[in-house]
Amino acid sequence: MSERRYTKILVAQHSPENGCCAEQGAVLYFVSRRNQAKEHAKPAGFFSASDHRTRSKFGWVAVVSEEFSLDEFVEQFVNRPRVKLDESGRSVVRQLLDAIAELPEGTPVGAAYVERGVEQRTIQILFHKVFFARRRDVS
Repeated sequence: MSERRYTKILVAQHSPENGCCAEQGAVLYFVSRRNQAKEHAKPAGFFSASDHRTRSKFGWVAVVSEEFSLDEFVEQFVNRPRVKLDESGRSVVRQLLDAIAELPEGTPVGAAYVERGVEQRTIQILFHKVFFARRRDVS
């Protein structure tokens, strides 16, 4: 079985007033924070691949010219010299890439922790399309 190939990534649209502090066009990725996942229904954010610190509340789907694998994405954008993503982290990145694969280019995407299950409750990350409300001019 061959590894899935992707053609879509998330990129930033710089807008600090909307919690999007990454530079315009920066590639974004998601890494689950251990303590953050314990708080259900909490919005989560993405990290800029350029510095691995700057956060963005939302990302926008962009199409790239060459297909890539999960391994190639992780190696190029997520891993750093002294920090390598473990299997759990790779699973979350795969979940993100799978989620955006079917969305049209330019679609805004957010992330949130949600509680699932009735008898056995678990907290999972959910990547979702975002709808922005239009601003009304108040005169």
